[in-house]
Amino acid sequence: MGRKDRLEIHKFEGKNSLRYWPQVFGVFNSIWRIVLVVLSKYMPLKIKNFLLRLTGADIGKDVSIGFAATFDLFQPEMISVGDNTIIGYDTVLLTHEALQDVMRTGPVNIGENVMVGARSIVLPGVEIGDDAKISANSLVNRDVKPGEFVGGVPIENLENKER
Repeated sequence: MGRKDRLEIHKFEGKNSLRYWPQVFGVFNSIWRIVLVVLSKYMPLKIKNFLLRLTGADIGKDVSIGFAATFDLFQPEMISVGDNTIIGYDTVLLTHEALQDVMRTGPVNIGENVMVGARSIVLPGVEIGDDAKISANSLVNRDVKPGEFVGGVPIENLENKER
């Protein structure tokens, strides 16, 4: 099963799909989540993890989430981060993507002992296996196997690349 198989499709006609966010996510629950996620971006680590857990995000033990890292504003509860994982500075974890007439939503599951480099973007539906490493400034648009080292836009395996 790949990333796209885990996505739920919400179709709309007329305006672009992001204009329909209240129907997909709900207004009041979204406002609460947005406040918590935005606050968490600039908080010390323990407070950040606490606030993200309040949104419903599953944050494991000893997880470090870098300054200004952003969990999806609408559905942070669809994000799971395993124990001892590092999410780098200014990284974005998305559980929704808006296209013109379609909004796609899906979970993001990050395993244990994973390192996601600074300013990376993880798209909805992605699963990142245990012990995986993702270099900085990467677009994670597919699943990452356990132990795999990837990077780039879009990501590619970097195990055998010259450095």
